[in-house]
Amino acid sequence: MIVRVLILLFSFYLFFAGSRTYDLSSFLGFRQIQQKEHHKTISDDGNINTSGILGVIRHPWYTATFLFIWAGNLNTSSLIVNVILSIYLVIGCLLEEKKLVLEYGEQYRIYQKNVSILFPWKWLKTKLKG
Repeated sequence: MIVRVLILLFSFYLFFAGSRTYDLSSFLGFRQIQQKEHHKTISDDGNINTSGILGVIRHPWYTATFLFIWAGNLNTSSLIVNVILSIYLVIGCLLEEKKLVLEYGEQYRIYQKNVSILFPWKWLKTKLKG
């Protein structure tokens, strides 16, 4: 029970940290409607935002969603639903990655090399090396 609560708290932290770094008007599509631009980036200045949690993992909301769905009780039906949702999240994340590579090009490819997609393996590796 304590582990589940900690996972849920970390999940909420990732949602909060992600919301602090994203331009929510662009993320929700309001800015694109207002400015009549369909391919406007999520950041205010049009560059990749690597500050805060985005310097540790590229998709904190996907990670938070994974943690959130797997923190619950695991009976047969919830296990099946969680597997289906996890597959859906992975596909969505990969599609998002393709879109971001098309939008940012080489700048995003460099970001991909330096920052892990969902779990902070690259960040942990650099911290452990000291």
